[in-house]
Amino acid sequence: MDRLDLTALTVRTFYGHPQPGLAATELGPGVNVVYGPNGQGKTTMARAIHGVLWPETVAGARPTYSARFHFGGDDWRVDFDAGEARYQRGAQPADRLPLPDKSYRDRYEFSLADLLQADGDAFADVVRRDAAGGVDLDAARDRLGFKSAPTQRLKATAEAEDAARAVQARQHQLDALRAREHDLDEIATRAAEATEAAERAELYRLLEEAADRAEAAKAADRVVAEFDAAMAHVAPDTQERYDDLGLAVRKAESRRADVEDRRANARAALADHGWDAVALPEEAELRSRATEVEVATRALENAEASRAAAAERERRAREALGGHIDAAPHVDISALGDVAAFAQRAGRLRGRVEELEGKRLAAKGRLNAVRFHEGDDLARAADLLRRWLARTSDVEAQPTGLPALPVWIAAAVLAVVAVALGVLLSPGAFWLLLGAAALAVVAVLLGRTAEATEHPAAQARQAFEALPVPGPTSWSIPTVQKRLDEIERQLLDQKERLLWKDAVDEIERTLVATEAARAELDAEAADLSDRLGCDVPETPEGLHLLARNVLAWQEAARDLGVADALRDRAHGALLTALDLFNHVLDGVPVEPATDAATAAGNVARVTREADERDRLRAEVARLDDAVGVATEALEEATAARDAHLARLGLEEPAAVEVTALCADLPAYTAAVEEASRAHALAEEASARARAHGRYDDEAAGLDRAALAEARSAAESRAARRDEWLEEKAAIQTLVGEARRGNQLASAQAEHARALDTLEAVYDEQADALVGHALAEFVAEETRDQHLPQVFKRAREVLADITDDRFRLEFEEGTFRAFDATRGRAYGLDELSSGTRLQLLLAVRLAFAEQQEVGVRLPLLLDEALANSDDERAGAIVAAVLRLCRQGRQVFYFTAQAEEVAKWRRLSDEHPDVDCRFIGLPDASALVAIDLEATPTAETTRRVPEAGGLTMDAYADAAGVPPWSGWDAPDALHVWYLLDDPDDVEALLRRGYATWGQLRAAAERGKPIPVAFDRAERRAEAVAAWQRAWRQGRGRRVDRDVLEASGAVTEAFIDEVWSLCGDLEGDAERLVDCLHRGDLARFQSRQAERLEAYLLDEGYLSPDDRLSDDEVRRRVAEAGPPGALDDALGVLARVRQRAEAVAA
Repeated sequence: MDRLDLTALTVRTFYGHPQPGLAATELGPGVNVVYGPNGQGKTTMARAIHGVLWPETVAGARPTYSARFHFGGDDWRVDFDAGEARYQRGAQPADRLPLPDKSYRDRYEFSLADLLQADGDAFADVVRRDAAGGVDLDAARDRLGFKSAPTQRLKATAEAEDAARAVQARQHQLDALRAREHDLDEIATRAAEATEAAERAELYRLLEEAADRAEAAKAADRVVAEFDAAMAHVAPDTQERYDDLGLAVRKAESRRADVEDRRANARAALADHGWDAVALPEEAELRSRATEVEVATRALENAEASRAAAAERERRAREALGGHIDAAPHVDISALGDVAAFAQRAGRLRGRVEELEGKRLAAKGRLNAVRFHEGDDLARAADLLRRWLARTSDVEAQPTGLPALPVWIAAAVLAVVAVALGVLLSPGAFWLLLGAAALAVVAVLLGRTAEATEHPAAQARQAFEALPVPGPTSWSIPTVQKRLDEIERQLLDQKERLLWKDAVDEIERTLVATEAARAELDAEAADLSDRLGCDVPETPEGLHLLARNVLAWQEAARDLGVADALRDRAHGALLTALDLFNHVLDGVPVEPATDAATAAGNVARVTREADERDRLRAEVARLDDAVGVATEALEEATAARDAHLARLGLEEPAAVEVTALCADLPAYTAAVEEASRAHALAEEASARARAHGRYDDEAAGLDRAALAEARSAAESRAARRDEWLEEKAAIQTLVGEARRGNQLASAQAEHARALDTLEAVYDEQADALVGHALAEFVAEETRDQHLPQVFKRAREVLADITDDRFRLEFEEGTFRAFDATRGRAYGLDELSSGTRLQLLLAVRLAFAEQQEVGVRLPLLLDEALANSDDERAGAIVAAVLRLCRQGRQVFYFTAQAEEVAKWRRLSDEHPDVDCRFIGLPDASALVAIDLEATPTAETTRRVPEAGGLTMDAYADAAGVPPWSGWDAPDALHVWYLLDDPDDVEALLRRGYATWGQLRAAAERGKPIPVAFDRAERRAEAVAAWQRAWRQGRGRRVDRDVLEASGAVTEAFIDEVWSLCGDLEGDAERLVDCLHRGDLARFQSRQAERLEAYLLDEGYLSPDDRLSDDEVRRRVAEAGPPGALDDALGVLARVRQRAEAVAA
């Protein structure tokens, strides 16, 4: 798959505003660290990178930018302006690259919050969600405001106007500030020149001081040279040392004579003991035979107890049969199974009848509780009331109302005019106008009445009143709605009553059907009584009880016979064990053992006599060694005395000469100390001069007078430095405060946001409705569809970024991580924070790669190391470096000086990864921090060099851990499997420290820089040895097991656990030590209780352990030719390494 690497990016405008200085012209194919204070363009650059890949995602920001990138062996260019992206391949126009859909853009961007959210969420849910695309549809739907109903319109217009005024005000402030920056360059130049002169003056002063110190050192050397050369070897304790060495020689001679006398006495005591010539058996074999006697005794006791219990069960079963005991042996056993089946079917039938009776009673109760409403016109009435409510109007609501106010006013005017005419003119005119007014009122009333009669609401009311259904108390909307609710409840009651009546009928039909099944069971009961061959009750319950008693007696009788046989076998085993025990003691002066007690007594006596003999033999051997040691001590003391004199050029006797040399020592010492002090001061002064930033060979070659003259001239030029620096700092402070505030960019961003909001407010209502339905559809269609492919790729990525230590597994809907270095799998919530971050990064990257079509896109990380502990920082950095080595470009954005320091160190420690730094405007204030003094996490793998080291020396340098047979073979360090330290170093540098990691890498087809076949053959031989060695050893015992047993009290838990640790958790050896009394005051019954618990729980194995010869034989049979030699060679290294670590 080809990779896409950005090589240059220039952003000219964003959100319609200029972006001065926002350009990166030398981007690298590895890690690109983009740094600068907040508000200086990091987010804008990240969005511009997204725009290069997916132009449609930034179209709303109205950007203008250009970029160059390398893909498919060609150089490409893209220019975005006026909402259109234009591509060039080489110098020719080209189409846009086929990239994954823009919806997968977030899969290529990782922020600190993204990487740390796994600590708070259920981590397995996070991994599953990211494996399906990292899309939480419910959260996205809520965040985007997708709803089933539209929301109110925002006040976007007012916000946009306020934002525009704020941009204009901020621009005026910046214009005023730029006027103050006009003279800053000239002031900075003068300050730099004065600073340089001050530094030169300081350098000349340091060189003058170094010259003075050098002359003083030469004078002191001349004083030391006047003494005798032999004084260089005289020390303050030379006389005392000479006297002590002479005394040591005399003491060594006396010590040797004393040791030789005690050795003669020890040899005489061994001869008097009398057991020196007795051939004693091996203690392990003797104790093993004694243990067999004790085990056989316990087995016989247990057999006797089991036989008594079986006899008691047979007696109780006989009594339970009563008069049927004579027929019990002849009962047809095959019929008992049919009896059990019959009893089960009868029980199920009774249960079914009881269940149906209960349901019928409940259904009838519910049927009687529902009221019955007569009449078929309820549905018609409800429909008419709904039509009235839908069609009603003010006219219908007030059908008998008066005419409108204008009609009354007109009628009143006519009446007044009529009265006036009647008084002023004639009575005829009065009556004529009064009649016209009355006719007008009547016409209006008739018109409203006709209109009300023809209205649909009135028609619905008339139709309802014709039905035999009580109507509302009044024809107002609330009253009619209340009556409609009552009618609808009556309709629901009718439907519910019909449903319950059908249910009662169905239950009664089912009860009738069960009667036939009951008759069949009665016939089957009679047939079973005949088959049993005895007089039994006729009821199914009685028949079942009799069958159970017969079966219990027959089983008890069989158990009694078996118990008798086991008791006889146990007795024979005890006699055999005693014979074997006595045979082991043939030739030993003790009485033959007759039981476990006498056997234990013989073991104790033989052990005591053997211990006494061994003690006497050890004493003789120790004294033999002591004689040799005393002789060597005498020789060493003599040699030390002679060597002491040889350093002074003397030979024994030399007492007078030593005294004379020591008398001159104080004067010589004072002269040497003075010369050393003078040289130290001279070297210190010279080092200070050389460490100065302006140091050069020409200045160092000046004589004393020239240095003084040069210093005076430089101090004159540097006189006004502080004045220029203060003025420069004042202007830079004002400018820095303005830029750090970033008020103009914030106002521009707010203005752009307000414009975007105003543009989107008219679409958001429809988006909310459509988006809700779309989110439901996507959730149903995309659930788990990418999981198989993503899981496979995520496993590969996780193995790559963890050096094949962890392998991702998915079984029965659960994610687990298998640790190849320990040979076990962990749940995701059991992983360390660093490993969990690596796993989340692997899953996200795997999903992104599933969408890539022939192109590998860059990754963007935003302050992913901020506030990270050493483990998290190391995990993230290791993963990023591994991704870069595999061919993926990475952009890292930060405003933290500490993170810049971390990446600068990494660029030096990993020269194979191209790491470049892009500073944004005003980034100089950020990087001015002392990066060398900034703390950083240890993120690199420290691998010692093997050149010239032996295998043992390299094991110490690399810190190879010990291994035991209880550990998994995958945890075996590669040092145990190889012969050349260079091969071990090569694997460690690849990240393969254990056999599990090396094997996983080979299985994945990775190149292995050493002879893998030889390592594999030895690892398989060790695994074969471990399988044979583990036979008979059970499981390892730890403190939790001791506490869970209940046999070890709080007073002894620490001592028992310490003893268990010394025995490497070996349960059998621990029990033997406790029985033997190695732990004072630990009671034997508690030891027996612990032994029983360990045996029941599998920590003590009932199988015998294999001897060393048998283990070797099985290894030779299980493996290819040479497997035994390979296993023994590795085990020899294991023992050697364990001893070295313990020392």
